[in-house]
Amino acid sequence: SNKKKNSMRDAKASSSSSSVSSKVYTSPREPGTRRKRGLGPEELKVKGNEAFKDKNYDQAINFFKRAIALDPHNHIYYSNRSATYTAKALGDKMTFSAVKQLAKQGILDAKKCVSLDRTFGKGYMRWATALMLIFDFKAAVR
Repeated sequence: SNKKKNSMRDAKASSSSSSVSSKVYTSPREPGTRRKRGLGPEELKVKGNEAFKDKNYDQAINFFKRAIALDPHNHIYYSNRSATYTAKALGDKMTFSAVKQLAKQGILDAKKCVSLDRTFGKGYMRWATALMLIFDFKAAVR
């Protein structure tokens, strides 16, 4: 019967859903403007993590930047972007000047991460790693 087919299809669809909500994120709007629809910050984080794993660092940075714009109080987004800057700095054929600039961005994100959650150990690790990129070992061990 059609009822049985529909219930089986619904059960199959719900069992294959991912842990990230597929809801469309609607950002808050300013009076007199239209609402923008798009990915929410958690979906952007997932896409950033996927880009990071694929070593598409510029794309990952952009996804984390967009997640931060939607939720600037989530320490994880800053931590992930810091790690991405560091990974990009460790890439091939980077001048020291380019490494220094990426490390600076990584340090800023790690500091922000730690300021949002002082108990998040990974934030301190991100900060120290970025400091080591610019050979500031004394600051890294503090």
